[in-house]
Amino acid sequence: MKNKNYTNRLGILLLIVLCGILPVGLVAHAESSTYETLEVKLPYKHIYTTTDVSADSVFHYSISSKDDAPLPIEAAANGVFSFNGVSGSGTEDGDKNVFNLDGNLTFKFTKPGIYYYEVKADSETDGKKKNASYYTLNSEAITITFYIVNAPEKNKINMGMMTAQVDDDIKLSEIVFETKYIEPEKTTVNSENSSASTPSSDTSSVKPNSENSVVSKSDSTISSTVSSKSADTTNSITAAQSAFGKTLKTGDESNHLFYVFLMTLSAVIIFLIPVLSDKEAEDG
Repeated sequence: MKNKNYTNRLGILLLIVLCGILPVGLVAHAESSTYETLEVKLPYKHIYTTTDVSADSVFHYSISSKDDAPLPIEAAANGVFSFNGVSGSGTEDGDKNVFNLDGNLTFKFTKPGIYYYEVKADSETDGKKKNASYYTLNSEAITITFYIVNAPEKNKINMGMMTAQVDDDIKLSEIVFETKYIEPEKTTVNSENSSASTPSSDTSSVKPNSENSVVSKSDSTISSTVSSKSADTTNSITAAQSAFGKTLKTGDESNHLFYVFLMTLSAVIIFLIPVLSDKEAEDG
């Protein structure tokens, strides 16, 4: 009887030790795993339409991340990045000038995971522009998600999938920022109704163009097609989306299986100890 009690106590002790060691082993393995830095470039397009090329053309956007996801290297510590609208290639469209600028946001990832971002016009900064009511900025906040997964090579990671959307129903793969500076035409006061026949200097009589409000979804040129500049990359992303839709895994499953096997084996041993002891006692 004493031998049986001793065996049971030994089994319980081994189980307690195993339950304490296993989580430590999993955490230690996760912390010891290091990966080569993966650099991902997110292409964007900026379209700037203006009736006055001398107007302030530097525009600001803010990008925020969830769970301390790394910000792009182009963004400041507060997540704000900017670009000069007239630095792109320009064309004249009637009495307006249209400038197109292509750029990238560069992200650097160091481990597998799912990373969420939100990009929107920084209205607080751009609202301080002179004649701010003449400016039109993107109204939508764009949500961007990167799925970073283990690569076949050891200690390497790849981008399994990237999505961008303005809401649950509208998904994008091309990021387009559109801004406008439309100065309304100045009206003259009729000489019969006023002693002055010169253009009105009263700014209250100058009504901003109806376009000088937030850009609506119908007015926005955000495309729902894959960016032409990254067609090959997008094709691979699309393929990955179907491939990873049900099998997306971001951890090292082989090591996790090892720990599961270790726990199972220990449980079997613990179960057999009292059985073998009882049999030994009976034989004795």
